[in-house]
Amino acid sequence: MQFGSGQYGLEGSTEADSSLGLYAAYFDELRFIANDFLLRISVHYDWQVMIIRGKDKGETGVVKRVVRSQNRVIFEGKNLVKKHIKQGQGHEGGIFTVEAPLHVSNVQVIDPVIGKPCKVGIKYLEDGSKVRVARGIGTSGSIIPRPEILKMRTTPRPTVAGPKDTPMDVVLEKTYDPTTGKGMPDL
Repeated sequence: MQFGSGQYGLEGSTEADSSLGLYAAYFDELRFIANDFLLRISVHYDWQVMIIRGKDKGETGVVKRVVRSQNRVIFEGKNLVKKHIKQGQGHEGGIFTVEAPLHVSNVQVIDPVIGKPCKVGIKYLEDGSKVRVARGIGTSGSIIPRPEILKMRTTPRPTVAGPKDTPMDVVLEKTYDPTTGKGMPDL
């Protein structure tokens, strides 16, 4: 029996490949699928989203933090749980209310025009820039704006030469001439 559709590079895996046999190939494919899913999180910091499952179903909120390694998001004031913390050196103990993370499959982005939950698609504009758009039945198809914090991250930071940086005139100095071989070390 063979596992693997070829999409994840597992075509030809047979039960004789390992000592675990049939199950090893199956779990290898599940691992590839899980890693593939980690790359497809379509929720970003500071986006308006709606919770579609759980105790806060139907409520909207702003994404406070995205935990990409666990496929989870944290909201401001949503999915509150009680946390019992033991008293320690330098902090008080007690029962605290904290925001617990939600899985990304339990939230959907809000369409900026009609205000309903939608899926996120990607389109390329005429100038070649990539934008996220609202996708699905009954959505407007409008562009979902990029959060301001992410716009600031794309601007390059100003670089000032420090004391350990090599000066630019030394970097641009020509030390080897390929026609004469001058500049080659004697080995």
